[in-house]
Amino acid sequence: ALVRSASSGAVFSGSSQSSSDARRRIANEISVLEGVDVRQRVRDDLGLWSLPPRVTGTSSTTDDLVTISVVDPDPDLAAELANAYVAAYNEVKREQTVADLARAVEELQGQISRLQGDIDAIDDQLDNSGITAQDRDLAETKRRELVSQQAVFQRTLDQRQVDANLVNSPAQLIEPASVPAGPFQPTPLRTGALGLFVGLVLGALAALLRDRLDQAIKVPGDMAKVGTTLPTLAEVPPTPDTSGGLASLRGDNDPAVETYRSLRTNMQF
Repeated sequence: ALVRSASSGAVFSGSSQSSSDARRRIANEISVLEGVDVRQRVRDDLGLWSLPPRVTGTSSTTDDLVTISVVDPDPDLAAELANAYVAAYNEVKREQTVADLARAVEELQGQISRLQGDIDAIDDQLDNSGITAQDRDLAETKRRELVSQQAVFQRTLDQRQVDANLVNSPAQLIEPASVPAGPFQPTPLRTGALGLFVGLVLGALAALLRDRLDQAIKVPGDMAKVGTTLPTLAEVPPTPDTSGGLASLRGDNDPAVETYRSLRTNMQF
């Protein structure tokens, strides 16, 4: 949607906006679009039982275009809601603009009426035949000032009345929302791939951490973990025998028996 300039409907307005002011104005208009008033208007326009899903507005950095998106399980309803939000925003903004102009017109009319009362009072003073020449000059000067102020207020009032009759749609729908061909979420393949990658990374980190924290002595090289450089006298292999008997009674060919003999010889040496 193209958000029109704030002065696009004003015939007598010649002011221009800086880039920062324009960005701030667009941000304010997005806040109105995402506000509860527009949301309630969409509900009323579409005859919904509850408030519709929230709308999201994203502005461009190079122009006054705002991208509007609505998320809903029903793709047809999502497209309809996006278009309805633009229409509801225009309705709400028009009502707000007309109300603001009406208040401005009412205030200007009050100012003009008060000035007219002061002018009438000065006219009554000038009609008095007993007024001195000095007082008459002061009264006429004061009257000219009041008439000049009244003329300024009257021109402003005329501008506001014309602006009120020329209020247009604050936003123009550039490209209506279309029904999406498929859901943008969930994405099983991407989610699965991401989960697999994260799992592998976490598994590798866990294995590395476990290895760094493991202080068990399993091979002769692990002696360095406890900070010793003493030589290894023997390395007894694991045995599946769980009888609890002495290793020397399991036979001369048992690897453990030979290891214990080697340990004994080394200790005797």
